[in-house]
Amino acid sequence: MKNLLFGSLVLLLISACNAPAPDGYTLRGTISGLPSDRVLLQIRKGGAWITVDSVMAAGGTFEMTGQVDVPAMMYLRFRGVSGSVPVFMENASITMTGSTDSLDQIRISGSVSHDEYTAYMAAKEALYQQYEDLSEQYRLADSSGNAEQMKAIEEKYKLLDQKDKQDMMQFISEHPASYVAAYLARSNSYMFELEDLEKITASLSPALDSSQYVKDLKERVTILRKVAIGQPAMDFTMADSAGNPVSLSSFRGKYLLVDFWASWCQPCRLENPNLVACYRDFNALGFEILGVSLDRNREDWLRAIGEDTLTWNHVSDLKFWDNAAGKIYGINAIPANILLDPGQVIIARNLRGEELRVRLENIFSE
Repeated sequence: MKNLLFGSLVLLLISACNAPAPDGYTLRGTISGLPSDRVLLQIRKGGAWITVDSVMAAGGTFEMTGQVDVPAMMYLRFRGVSGSVPVFMENASITMTGSTDSLDQIRISGSVSHDEYTAYMAAKEALYQQYEDLSEQYRLADSSGNAEQMKAIEEKYKLLDQKDKQDMMQFISEHPASYVAAYLARSNSYMFELEDLEKITASLSPALDSSQYVKDLKERVTILRKVAIGQPAMDFTMADSAGNPVSLSSFRGKYLLVDFWASWCQPCRLENPNLVACYRDFNALGFEILGVSLDRNREDWLRAIGEDTLTWNHVSDLKFWDNAAGKIYGINAIPANILLDPGQVIIARNLRGEELRVRLENIFSE
């Protein structure tokens, strides 16, 4: 079924290329339960919601007209209604029908890009259901304290992640001129290491270069090249939990794990016992950890340090995803980490669980 759906997208794109491009878009909606209030068409940019267009709804209907430079994922928000409706906007006549009671069931037609996006998501539905099933299994194992089962579920998660990445890379390679492919690559860039991102950006058609998605991908590649394995670590200074400035360079001479985490990040908190054990076993041999928190609430940050017994150095500027060190190192998902040698050259990235322990055992057994 997945291959049939992915294959049908080729026909969609061919027919779209043969059709004349309209001057702009018309978006008409008929939504039962829609309040007579503002309908907002918004786009996510730089961590903020930007309103592209807005109109008043009346009698459960609305109509917007405008123009987009290139197809892009946007979101419709209805004042007085919780949630939003994703729609891949392009210059076309687009219709939307449904109910405010079930925004996820709203039907959208007229946008070839949106059809392509929904077909991709439908092809991935079975995989996403497996993620949900594993999450429930993990919750039950955690509540019962079954560490062995939790570890087995984590391994299954890794296999699903690999499958998800492979499917996405295949889709992108088969649709190099698709704005949807560029959107998926940018939105999921946290999943990919530098080598894969270089392949993805190289495979995308130059016709997409004006898209913000491609610009963002190329910018991320540039950042990751600067912090790739073998590169010297870039220094930064940030306040610790007592308000004192701490520099990365002050740890020169030690093997240093720079750990990006946050109190609100459940996977980070689940990883913390592994870090505690590694710190206990290797600290005396020359291993240090510098925790860089992406928290924005100081009390939550300090409470998590105490609850998880994290006895190493911690810094934060309490700027959430705008954390200065996170931006330097291209961090857009946590937990994340980099391992530095005593000369502060990057020797590994994103080592977790047993992988980190094995790497440290190899280092300190030499």
